[in-house]
Amino acid sequence: MSDGIGGGSGGRRVLALLGQGGLRLGQPRLRNHPALGGISLNALSTVRVLTATNERGGGEVIAAAFRVPSKAGSVVDNFHAGGLAAAIDIETGRLDRATDMGTSADSAWHSRHPATGGAIEGVVLPHWPALVVLAERAHEAIADRVVLGWGLPGHRRGGTP
Repeated sequence: MSDGIGGGSGGRRVLALLGQGGLRLGQPRLRNHPALGGISLNALSTVRVLTATNERGGGEVIAAAFRVPSKAGSVVDNFHAGGLAAAIDIETGRLDRATDMGTSADSAWHSRHPATGGAIEGVVLPHWPALVVLAERAHEAIADRVVLGWGLPGHRRGGTP
């Protein structure tokens, strides 16, 4: 009988070892796609995607934003750490200007990255069509939710549907 984690009783053993502190799990470090190097600094930039159930019952991307750190030395793209977000044209993957959404006193709209000078506005995200497919398929796997939000990395390999 499968427990849904690795098949058979192996998953129960893994969970037991995790609970005892006897097992360490690792994962590869994701790196930004080289095309995003001029605006991502040292943090893994993320794409925030909202999906909704469409009239046919499938998942559909309805909004998306690309997040980047704004300060050298930041290791996250979160607003509380000075991050910026740029709207993404969901048809093309093209970025608009970025903002901190008013979280700082000197809030502004940025066509270029404030720390690197790299272009933000007009950049087309690598692998955008694959990220859309990934988010829509993930939404369909959780069919009892009407609207879902996803955080996806802007990494080298793109989405893997």
